[in-house]
Amino acid sequence: MSRVRWVAVVAVVAAAAGTSAGGSAAAGAQSAGTPGPTVPAGYVTLVDDTQAIAVIVPQTWTDIDTAPAVDPAGEPVPFIAAAPNLESFFNTFDTPGVQFMSFPFEANPQVLVDTYGLVSGCQSMTVEPYADPVFTGVVQVGTGCGTGTASWKMVAASPADQSRTVVVQVQITGPADQVSMDTVLNSFNLIAASAPVPTVAVPTVAVPTVAVPTVAAPTVAVPTVAAPTVPIPTVPGATVAPATLPAPTAPVATVAPATAVPATTATASGPSIAVVDDTGTISVEVPASWVQSETAPSESGAPFLLAGPDLASYLSDDPAVSLSVPAVLIRSSPQVLDPADGITFISGALAANCTPKEMQPFDDNVYVGSMQVFSDCGGTATFMVFIVASPPSPAGTITVVVQAQDINDPALELILGSFELLK
Repeated sequence: MSRVRWVAVVAVVAAAAGTSAGGSAAAGAQSAGTPGPTVPAGYVTLVDDTQAIAVIVPQTWTDIDTAPAVDPAGEPVPFIAAAPNLESFFNTFDTPGVQFMSFPFEANPQVLVDTYGLVSGCQSMTVEPYADPVFTGVVQVGTGCGTGTASWKMVAASPADQSRTVVVQVQITGPADQVSMDTVLNSFNLIAASAPVPTVAVPTVAVPTVAVPTVAAPTVAVPTVAAPTVPIPTVPGATVAPATLPAPTAPVATVAPATAVPATTATASGPSIAVVDDTGTISVEVPASWVQSETAPSESGAPFLLAGPDLASYLSDDPAVSLSVPAVLIRSSPQVLDPADGITFISGALAANCTPKEMQPFDDNVYVGSMQVFSDCGGTATFMVFIVASPPSPAGTITVVVQAQDINDPALELILGSFELLK
């Protein structure tokens, strides 16, 4: 069975952590569900895997993800992300790119801005009314982003028939990316049930110029862009395997650095290594920089795994130190446990100083159970994600606890998309 990337988890964590996840957006003068225009040379049309949304992007944006996300109700969310490097796009203002999603109609688009919009990283950020010949809603505009030359836009808008509400996040690094941005903003569209890739008329908007500010990189990947006059072509898009979000667990009494670093694997989230517990029961992929791990069974003999870049700090008795580093904790039980009870039990020890969010159902097409986010841990930006779930076979329960400081940390999706109960 294939694991479906649970992008909705990112939204839940973003709201819980008081941050937002990635991008920027703007819409073009297209007709919802109408056939697509001629694709300009050097561009391709990307269509998501559910055949619900489409957008035209530069051929140089070769890091592409078109697999659907999944909302908390388990429904697929049409999703497209494209950039020269998605990890850089999601985490910095140094790379241009687009992230495009389609949701059930939302009468108040500001709700989506609050959930997915940018919260920092730009010298100026405003939310303005948005309207083009097809979509109406709001647009968040950020200028002077990152080192000061990047811009960002996120459009949250709906067509007149109120069939869906789209979120389009677009980021550019400077004037050199203007044409790419304009093409994206003038081509994103919904696809009608029997219609081919949508078409879009090209509007004209100048990209704002801003003096270089001293602003830290955003907690969420996303830039701004204006809409120019550029024709729009049609071409099928590539697909990138989806990812998921992790959940943290209780620390271990002692920490021992791994004696040998496993082979490094290249993933959409960057180089990674596989960590397997000593019993060969549980495994997970973590960033290659997380070279420390504890894989010995617990005192009761249960399979146990703890990994991070600095386990000594994670296990510190000083909360200020312990909460300053990311880590993942996984353990398993041969019995099928009640997921809600499992989260309540383990979070009582690990997240006592955090603010609990509402428990959510978890289903990534392999593991089914519950998930809960705990934010503002120790009065900091650190948050924890707890997942207790079971696969259809073999019988058993896996508990995953992930601690992170940034909603855009690629480790989140890497871990949530790779944890496994092996036997």
